[in-house]
Amino acid sequence: MQASVHAVAIGLIVAAFLLIAAVAARAFSPLITRALWPAKRARLRIIPPADGVYSHEAWVSFFRSLLALTPPAWKRLIAGVPWTTLEYRYAEDKLSVSCSCPADSIHLVTTALAAALPGADVHLEKEGTLTL
Repeated sequence: MQASVHAVAIGLIVAAFLLIAAVAARAFSPLITRALWPAKRARLRIIPPADGVYSHEAWVSFFRSLLALTPPAWKRLIAGVPWTTLEYRYAEDKLSVSCSCPADSIHLVTTALAAALPGADVHLEKEGTLTL
């Protein structure tokens, strides 16, 4: 009887340890991943065409296609989820749009943007430049 109680106690301790380890790994894995392998980012300057026409369906399609950046569930647990930022600036009667995305996803983002905004001119900006 004592042996079975002892075995149950050890099993509960091991289970508690594994649960704590899993929670800690989930909580700290994005921090560790960013510290060990910093993500390379690219900044794209988007110049819309002068005669561009807004299409709600095209923009919805653009944002849905960005979901292709999302890695599988097992990889999200380790590395986190990549993010894409669209930034709008308005100064001196000029609208400027830039997009920051993972460097290995430039082709996906530019292709989706070309479908949403035909005729747009997309330029890759150098690191550290901030122009309007």
